[in-house]
Amino acid sequence: MVTLLGDVHFWTLRDDVIVKDADVGAFRYQDKNTVSRERVYYEDKRRYLEARGVMVAPKNTRPVKLRDSLKELEELLGRERVVSEGWRCGGVYQLVFATGVLALLTINTATGDIVRVVFDRFLVGKLLSEHLADVVMTRQHLLLSYNECRVSVVHLGRMASEAAPLERLSALDPKMHTCEVAGPAGRRFERKLSANLPGDMVVVWWGRSEDEVYPWSPLARDRDRANVLVYCLRGSSLHLACYCRTEMAPLSVSFSNVHPNVLLTIEQGFGKKGGVTVLSCVYEVERGALHRVTVTTIPLEAPLMAHAHNPSEDRLLLACNNGVLALHCDARGMTHVTKAGLIPSKIAWLDSGNIVAVGNERGQVQCFDLALSLVRTQLVMEDPNPQRILDLSEHFCHQQSLAKLAWAPSREAGTPYLLLVRYTRGPLACLRMDVGRGGLSVGALVSQYVKHRQLDEAINLLVSLNWEQEGPAAMTSLTTVVNHLLRLPLTPARETQIEAALASFHVPVQPLSHSVEEEFGPAVRALTRRFFFRVLRSGRLEKALRIAVDLKDYDCFLAVQYVAKRRGDTQVAASALQSARDLESCASSDSCNSVLCGESDATSGESCTESCSTCFSDSASASDSDDQGRVTVEGEGEGESAKDTTGVSSPPPDLLSTHLAPELQHLSVSSSSNNNSNNSGGVSTVPPPVPPPPPSFTGGPNQRPQTHTAAITSQDGTVTINIRQPHRPNHSSSPGPKSGSSSAKSSSHQRAPEHSPRTAGRGTQRTVRDVFYSSDPNEEFVDSETMSVFVDRPELRRQYDQAVYQEVSTEEEDGGTVKVVHFGVV
Repeated sequence: MVTLLGDVHFWTLRDDVIVKDADVGAFRYQDKNTVSRERVYYEDKRRYLEARGVMVAPKNTRPVKLRDSLKELEELLGRERVVSEGWRCGGVYQLVFATGVLALLTINTATGDIVRVVFDRFLVGKLLSEHLADVVMTRQHLLLSYNECRVSVVHLGRMASEAAPLERLSALDPKMHTCEVAGPAGRRFERKLSANLPGDMVVVWWGRSEDEVYPWSPLARDRDRANVLVYCLRGSSLHLACYCRTEMAPLSVSFSNVHPNVLLTIEQGFGKKGGVTVLSCVYEVERGALHRVTVTTIPLEAPLMAHAHNPSEDRLLLACNNGVLALHCDARGMTHVTKAGLIPSKIAWLDSGNIVAVGNERGQVQCFDLALSLVRTQLVMEDPNPQRILDLSEHFCHQQSLAKLAWAPSREAGTPYLLLVRYTRGPLACLRMDVGRGGLSVGALVSQYVKHRQLDEAINLLVSLNWEQEGPAAMTSLTTVVNHLLRLPLTPARETQIEAALASFHVPVQPLSHSVEEEFGPAVRALTRRFFFRVLRSGRLEKALRIAVDLKDYDCFLAVQYVAKRRGDTQVAASALQSARDLESCASSDSCNSVLCGESDATSGESCTESCSTCFSDSASASDSDDQGRVTVEGEGEGESAKDTTGVSSPPPDLLSTHLAPELQHLSVSSSSNNNSNNSGGVSTVPPPVPPPPPSFTGGPNQRPQTHTAAITSQDGTVTINIRQPHRPNHSSSPGPKSGSSSAKSSSHQRAPEHSPRTAGRGTQRTVRDVFYSSDPNEEFVDSETMSVFVDRPELRRQYDQAVYQEVSTEEEDGGTVKVVHFGVV
């Protein structure tokens, strides 16, 4: 099964952190002076770590003095409260203590070791109160809030360089000011801060309860009762922009990391019957006002312990105190719920948003993917032992309380993932997970699931993706899953899995946009057709017919009709044939409308009749002579003798030269007139009109103009070959009435030649085999897999050798000539 393999580094010199010398998956720093000689495996482990570039004992050389700095950091963690912390960049972690001390830790992202620790004491002694509530830092400002209605603003005259993130505040020309903020006077709240991406706005907020009571005052204003205040930062001053009062008790209020003027709030309320309601609200700051754009209500059974948005902010993970994890997706409008193996108190999303880590107060950690499928973890050891819960508490002599989980931001290719773990009184630890070249992307996770036969997890991850925003990843995952399942023997379970995977695109929870359907529709349709033929070959006719109805492909209906007829299932065969006819008539009506619209200016008085050569004839298909005058090409013994088709008029010659619409270039232009169709063999063919004499062309006597051929199969099995030829300047654009009538007259007396193989060099009577195999294999209706389903190859080749064809030429408006060729078995 899929497992995250890694090791843990404890950044401490304390003796109460226990790491065995035989444990190659856990490390802590050693002091050379305190190493006991009784430790047999210490030297072996030291050589093992040093060979891999891992630091065993921190050095104390100038100017870094890492060992002394690490001891000072441990003393601060054990003595003072951490107010704010987080990753500043890929390898720098910042801690702000309640006394104003800033600690900057430089991390080696390849090994997970501390390289340098820098302390900045610029704010020590400059704070307005001992009760520092929150700290937020932008490129030009540093803001500190307290329990009172005051905020300290430190304006940096020079912005910090990204190349030197460890630069002290005193080197950035700081100027400190104190600003008053609105709010109820005389009340002490723990005011929290959040700044937007550009750093020109900051929000000040605090919690509230539903039963709060305010003393009446004639001078009270709405902003004095508000608990969300948005300020504009201009230099070293704050200007109130807008404010509001939340509907329920806020758990978090923060600016969006995607949109600079959007506020995201999470509010929690309790019902009278004991239920819990969570409101996820989106506010927009516009024109000096705070507008609530959307509100999402999520009912839960237990109060929240932790919550966090994913990096793209389209998913919200909620952790309840009963161990339930609820993942709400805004794009799909659904909430997925699962039960964790612990009671989560901390949540950390990976920067790609594909993996989320949750931990409880004891320091136990679990990892989940986007579909809340459990991803097992394991530390490096001799024997493989994937764990559902990674328990780090076994390395402590005393019980420690987990205070923070934070993934390191975007990394370079090939470097491992780092998950920082901080305990309340220390120490700091780092989980280093090396997952290889593919990383933890969606495609890599799905590939690993397929590799380890976890197909349900792979499909769940695929279904949880949003095609609008994660289309390429979803298409890659769908292709991986379906291709793997189609290689295996088809069972009911695998059939259900393929249907669930394809339904992520065909039956989405929210309708897909037109651009997404155009981009990924053909590829998904190709996978669906492969699934259709696989089901058809397995004999599941009813399921194949349902898939054909979803595909709405003409050849799929014919394939089902043929196989059902061979197996004796007349009901399915009739349903497939009727569906094909319905699809044919629908395409015919649409084609007629398109042709009439294109020629309305030139011939306003013309209309599409029953014998229109550019569409299928509805009257012919409805009459008894629909299947007469043609020979079916379905297999051995399938052909039936045709009857007389007297009384059916032939298409007017003028319509043979009409302009064919692009969607009709592969439709058969058939003639139903056959007044003298009886022959001695009992098999009659419908001879097309005699073509006009071929025009002259330059070249040798054995040369023929280059053509483009394509073969299709009509409803009743008659094969039609369309040959597109280059421009013929000598060919008339429209035959006259006289020549047209004579052509129709001569065609009525023409009969198919006797059975003898023809060669391509004998005039216009080439074997259909030559014409068919010279056609373009990329045409939509020429599908080798389709042909192999309902026509046996030996029988097909024998019939091709016996068949001959004649041409009916028409000229298009662009000057090109199209030859529509019918052939039957002699």
